[in-house]
Amino acid sequence: MAGNVMGCYEAMALASRAMLHAARDSDWDTVASLERHCAGLVAQMGRGPVAAPLDETQRRRRVEILQRLLAEDAEIRNLAQPWLADLQSMLGQARAPRAARASLVAR
Repeated sequence: MAGNVMGCYEAMALASRAMLHAARDSDWDTVASLERHCAGLVAQMGRGPVAAPLDETQRRRRVEILQRLLAEDAEIRNLAQPWLADLQSMLGQARAPRAARASLVAR
């Protein structure tokens, strides 16, 4: 059973890498499709019977995969939300005039 769990992790790793490439190409339809595929894999792992404990090699591989998934997810989010940095910049610029007005009103 541990092999099936590891197979799901490996499949998620492949899908995550493909999602990252699609995001870099701004192919958001493919990103969404692969995201649904990953959600299905996660659901499959949750529905199955309790897996046998992973051996040390499998645990190390699982940690590597999870770390890579997190890094790729962060990059995908950065690619998907470039407006977030713009928004933060605009909010920062908007705060400065408000702070100046507030100090004038306080006088």
